[in-house]
Amino acid sequence: MRETSRYILLGIGSGVLLLGGCADRAEQVSAVSESIDTQTSEVVSQLNTLIQTETDLQPAFESTLAEDEDLSSLSDGSSEVFANIDTRKETLQTIEEQSDNLSEHYRALTEEENQELPEAELNAVVASLEKAAESLQDFTAHYASALENQTHFFESLAGEDASYETMANGIEAISDEDETSKQQLLNLDETLSDLQEANTALMFTLKEQTNSN
Repeated sequence: MRETSRYILLGIGSGVLLLGGCADRAEQVSAVSESIDTQTSEVVSQLNTLIQTETDLQPAFESTLAEDEDLSSLSDGSSEVFANIDTRKETLQTIEEQSDNLSEHYRALTEEENQELPEAELNAVVASLEKAAESLQDFTAHYASALENQTHFFESLAGEDASYETMANGIEAISDEDETSKQQLLNLDETLSDLQEANTALMFTLKEQTNSN
C-alpha cells in the first residue's frame, strides 16, 4: 500500500442536504470539509489494520503447522488463523459501513440542486464520490469472499482426505485472490486521492466566494 495519507474517505453529513439560503449552503458545505479529516483518519486506520492483520496470517499458519501435529486446532477452530480471519471480518465490516455511507451521500447529493454553489467543483466531487463508493464496494465484496475461502481452506486441511495437493491448491488460490486485492487497493488509492483533490478544490472555491462577499 502507498503512504497511508493517500487513503481518504469523504464524509458528507446530512447538513449539506438540509439547505436554507445561499449563505447557509456555503457554510454547511464548508463545515463538511472539517469532518473529512476525521473520516479520513478512520478509514486509513481501518485499511491499515486490515493489511497489518493480514500479514500476521502466515506466522499464525506456520505456528499451527509446527505446534499442532494432527492439525486438530484447524478442525475445532482454535487455531490462531481463525482468530486472524475473524478480526479481519470485523475490520471489513467497519469499512463496509463506510462504503454504504458513501453510496448514500452520493445519492443524496445527486438529488440536491446546488445552483448557488460552484457547479464545476461540486460536480467533480459528486463524480469522484461515485467512483470512490464503487471502488470501495468492489474491494469489500472481493475481500469478504476471500476471507470465506481462507476459512474453508484451513478447515479442509484437517479433513480425512486432505493431501499435499489440497494444501498446494489452496495456497495458490489464496495467492491469486491476494493479487486481486492488491490491485483493487491500488485502484482505490488513486480513486480516493482524486476525491480528495476534487474536494479540496471545492473548499478552496467556497472560501474564495465567502471572502469576496
